[in-house]
Amino acid sequence: MAWNVIEAVGKDLQHAGERPVVFYAFSGAAKGVFSSVLSLLARQHPLSQQQAGIAAAVLRCSVGCVYDSCPVDFTSAAGKKLLAPHIYTSNSSSSATATSNISSSSRAAASAARLARSAATFATGVGCDLTAGAMDFFLLEWFEQDRAAMWTALEHSPVRGPVLLMYSRSDELAEAALISRLAGSLRLKGHQVLEQTWQDSPHCGHYRSHPEQYRRLNLV
Repeated sequence: MAWNVIEAVGKDLQHAGERPVVFYAFSGAAKGVFSSVLSLLARQHPLSQQQAGIAAAVLRCSVGCVYDSCPVDFTSAAGKKLLAPHIYTSNSSSSATATSNISSSSRAAASAARLARSAATFATGVGCDLTAGAMDFFLLEWFEQDRAAMWTALEHSPVRGPVLLMYSRSDELAEAALISRLAGSLRLKGHQVLEQTWQDSPHCGHYRSHPEQYRRLNLV
């Protein structure tokens, strides 16, 4: 996936002409794709001659990075949090809709059906908890290697332009302390870093909550 990103940007630059490129990473994208993009641009992995030419052109045009609610330092438990709103709300909302259209003579059946759906929802949530816990336990070594690789790539970014980090102290997915640590590390390595911290702003919802400030920060 990381190479697909680089290749798509490279083709666009080739067809429409070279111009400044700013990378945006949201939520878990830093770990899922963007850290690997940076590793490839830094030539930390073998590339063919053609790939190396594309990567060099993309890096030459790269002038900055923006992290919005990012990075999320993944474990499977963090993935469960991302899925949780769908798990715990989809069944309950459909239950309420169905109940409103049922006649009084069928209230008992509706109550029984609602109870069954609630039990299924609870079981699904418990199942997710157990699965996430088991994955974190059995794949601990792999997660730690993956985590270390992500932070190394982000902290040694080959993109030398400014870095903007936007995050919230109330965000349970993107921990403010970890993002602040990344900002400090990038500063020590000579990057120009701007941090925008909100006390209470939703995960990947900063533009909706603070549109004027968001536009001003991103010069759009």
